[in-house]
Amino acid sequence: MKAPFGKLWEKISNFDNLPTNKRNKYLSQPFSSGPDRYEVFGDLNINFAIMKKRRAIFPGSFDPLTLGHYDIIKRGITLFDELIIAIGVNTDKKYMFPLEQRKKFISEAFKDEPQITVLTYQGLTVDFCKKVNAGFIVRGLRNPVEFEFEKAIAHTNRKLSEIETVFLLTSSGKSYISSSIVRDVIRNGGDYSGLVPDSVRTN
Repeated sequence: MKAPFGKLWEKISNFDNLPTNKRNKYLSQPFSSGPDRYEVFGDLNINFAIMKKRRAIFPGSFDPLTLGHYDIIKRGITLFDELIIAIGVNTDKKYMFPLEQRKKFISEAFKDEPQITVLTYQGLTVDFCKKVNAGFIVRGLRNPVEFEFEKAIAHTNRKLSEIETVFLLTSSGKSYISSSIVRDVIRNGGDYSGLVPDSVRTN
C-alpha cells in the first residue's frame, strides 16, 4: 500500500503506543534515494505513513565558510530534504579558525534554514554518512582539475559503501573563491568581506 502522492506525513495513531522494538524498527529504517519514498507501517492496528527523507551531507573544513560554500549549500537544500554541513576534524592540520568558531559561522549563516544541521566528525566521510543515515554526499566543483580529484574520491566512497556523490558546479561569479584565498587575504589585512557571508568576521 502506498501513501497518496504528496502526503508527507500522516499519523493515524499514537506512535508512542508502539512496543519499543517496533519503534526502533521504524527509527532504523534507511532513507530512500529512489522515487518510491513512501512506506506504510502497520502493527497492532496502529498505522502511520512516513516519508523516507533524502538526507545528504556537505563535508569540508570550512576554514572559513566562503560564498562558494554558501552557493552550493543554498542550492543543495533545494535538492534534499535535509542537508548536514559536516565539518571534518583533522588533528594533524592547522586551522586559522577554531572549530567552534567555524561552526558558529555556518550556523549563523543558515539560522533561517530549518533543514540544515551543522555537525562535526572525524574519520572516513562514508562512516559518518552511515552514522547519520545519509544517502548522499554533496560536493562543489569550481574547475576541471577539481573534478578529476573529486571523481577519484567519489569512486572510492562508492566502493566502500552505497553512498552516492552529487556534484554541483559553483556559480561562475563565485568559482574563483576558495578558503585558502580568503585566509591569505585575511593574513595580509585585505578586505575579505566580498568573499564570505556576513556571518564570517574576524573581530
